[in-house]
Amino acid sequence: MNSLSVIDYVDEDGQAVQAGLTELLDTQEGRESLERIARRFRVKTLIGSCERDTQDVLDDLDRMDVDDDDLAKWLTGSKSASVNPDMDFIDLKADRARQEAYDRAVSSLELVIERILDGKDGSGIPVQDDESEGLTGEWIYTGNVGYNDEGVRLCYRWHADLPDGVEFDADRFEVNSPHADWGDVDDRAIELTDEQRERLDEWISLRVAEEGLGEVNDLEQIAIQALAEEAGVDVKTYPVHDELILVDDDYKAGVHIRYSNPQQVRARVGSGSSTRKKLDPDSIRAAVREARRNNEALTLATTLIHEDGRFTPVDNLFSNCIRLRRSDDPCGECFRVWITFYGSSLVVTNSAFWDDPMVEEVKDILQVAQEEGMKEWA
Repeated sequence: MNSLSVIDYVDEDGQAVQAGLTELLDTQEGRESLERIARRFRVKTLIGSCERDTQDVLDDLDRMDVDDDDLAKWLTGSKSASVNPDMDFIDLKADRARQEAYDRAVSSLELVIERILDGKDGSGIPVQDDESEGLTGEWIYTGNVGYNDEGVRLCYRWHADLPDGVEFDADRFEVNSPHADWGDVDDRAIELTDEQRERLDEWISLRVAEEGLGEVNDLEQIAIQALAEEAGVDVKTYPVHDELILVDDDYKAGVHIRYSNPQQVRARVGSGSSTRKKLDPDSIRAAVREARRNNEALTLATTLIHEDGRFTPVDNLFSNCIRLRRSDDPCGECFRVWITFYGSSLVVTNSAFWDDPMVEEVKDILQVAQEEGMKEWA
């Protein structure tokens, strides 16, 4: 064992730890442990009144055939300790530098996303479709760089401040991983709710559109006009993945045009949605009307369920869906029901899970409430 050795062990809290021998012996506890071990094997730690060099003490212990892993166990007080044969202290410091740079990037991206979701101005974030020399911090990647072909992403570029003796390797680049000398953290690495993810995706794509990407063809212009007329709003457009999305200023109505075969139109109004397999004005108008109708069904069903009191509506994160939890069990598991109008009556069209007794209760709540004279709400 030498001063550059790295010891792996599990601490008293059950956490895996990697520590350099130099770090251990720089502590009072570590020096005292080494002195006890040296006395046990009758190895001198002093010459006169002066302390011997630590490496000289370790060399003497090695000449006495003291096993390195045993020495690691005595120094750390951990029965699991062993010397890492594949890493030295310089490697360990480099890995720590990479992890620290990556963690800072994650924290920075979390703050950027928090500001965006809070409505703070993010117009200064650059939008790029290729590499830029010296790029650091937050940026929006539009999907054309060879190392990452997974669509438009909000990213944060980081570089590790490597220790002396470690040369920066430009080929060691990773996305959402600290095991590199530099890389990007993108929005997939940040924990978000479905609703937050949807809002962030819309914001990212609008920023891309503001940079002049995504020209609108004649067919799409017809779709924009049809949505504007049906929803009674001004319409914005932006591209995301394989779709062109049209939305009003308040994001309360929208149409997704999917370019895969066959072309699809998916309308969204609030939490209501509807899909058509043709891209033409009549299909768009019909889809928007049905999406609005489904949103009205969700709003009414949420009100009825809330008034009944047995279940608490948690949110409407999914199209045509309400997520519910038993009111008397605030920590209980949630379940989902999909609701629409059938004629003038509210019906449950699907659920997760369909055979759950709680779903039957929801059906009864809606049926009884409407039978008691609440049909005029529909």
